[in-house]
Amino acid sequence: MKTITVLLLLLLVCASCNLAQTPAAPPTVTLPPAPTSPPLDTYTNNAFSYTLQYPTGLSLEANDDESFVWLDRQIYISVSPINPEEMQGDGPVIESAEDTSIGEYSGRHLTGFIGSIGGNTPQSYESVAIPHNGLYYLITVYELKNDAPLDDTHQPGDIPTQAQMLFEQVLGSLRFTG
Repeated sequence: MKTITVLLLLLLVCASCNLAQTPAAPPTVTLPPAPTSPPLDTYTNNAFSYTLQYPTGLSLEANDDESFVWLDRQIYISVSPINPEEMQGDGPVIESAEDTSIGEYSGRHLTGFIGSIGGNTPQSYESVAIPHNGLYYLITVYELKNDAPLDDTHQPGDIPTQAQMLFEQVLGSLRFTG
């Protein structure tokens, strides 16, 4: 009986030692800082009543009457009374056209390629045409920058991811002011 009592006492002492231990602190997780968006500039086109935003530091070139703008030499924004799907002559080849929405605006999503006629390097493009106040606002991203060396043997390929992301950012920021 003495042995059982001693064993019970030892068991109680061991159990109380286990209870007295402090629980381990949960592991600390350090999250990386949230990515910050690059600062943006706003382009305002007073002649055709629209604004758009683009990352600071990218080149933006507009012609004198502001009917077209080049952003980073790869995104072309133009305004015309002519529906781009009804162009004739040496215009771009449209391989697909479908309805789309850009925020509150309805438009047409066009994809295709341009050929070497007119001194162009053959390449793919993607456009969104938005009709507004009797005009067509056409935002186009090209596979190559407009200052790429002329190469009429180039075969159209994919639009680079970075240019595609910029295109989507510009489209998402487009606002009509009139």
